[in-house]
Amino acid sequence: QSHMPQLQHAKRVDEVVLCFMIEKFRAVEAIEEICSIPGVDMVQFGPSDYCMSRGWNRSEHNDDVKIAEKKVIRAALDHGVQPRCEIPTVEAAKYYIDLGVRHFCLGDQTAKLRSFWIEDGARIRELADSL
Repeated sequence: QSHMPQLQHAKRVDEVVLCFMIEKFRAVEAIEEICSIPGVDMVQFGPSDYCMSRGWNRSEHNDDVKIAEKKVIRAALDHGVQPRCEIPTVEAAKYYIDLGVRHFCLGDQTAKLRSFWIEDGARIRELADSL
């Protein structure tokens, strides 16, 4: 049971960005149809889950992953849907900008936290050990 009337909820959903993860092989194969659905505002390709759905280790299929990712980006742009890409560094954005991508997620919060804990954690341990 929703906490708001049904039509108010429908209006709210119409006003938010609907972004869909394209993570399965079948979703990549159907990307033209997915991007043709009214209301799909944004898509993001998920390379790791895509590889798992194919039974692949990602590190062994980098070229195949790039082909699938480009297919998703091109289909999205052709249908007026915005692609969003997760990038590990600011420098990595250039490749995607050249493809027409304008929306990014800079890094993964878990990876950023892990890096912070390892690097800054080591520094604070060194400082504590020197006391």
